[in-house]
Amino acid sequence: MNKDLEKDLLNILEHIKEVLDHHNIEFWLDCGTLLGAVRENKFISWENDLDFGVMSEAIPTSKM
Repeated sequence: MNKDLEKDLLNILEHIKEVLDHHNIEFWLDCGTLLGAVRENKFISWENDLDFGVMSEAIPTSKM
């Protein structure tokens, strides 16, 4: 994996975590992102995206 891409993905994931934590929304890593974290302790070399999940009930909705 390109070091710039790895750095960008990590920055994006950190930002997503900050936003979700700020709104008290639980999330988890999923698919290739989870596999890389558990098996490799880093992103898998061929990955170029982030996979995470949230429960739909945890997302606040607003009425318009």
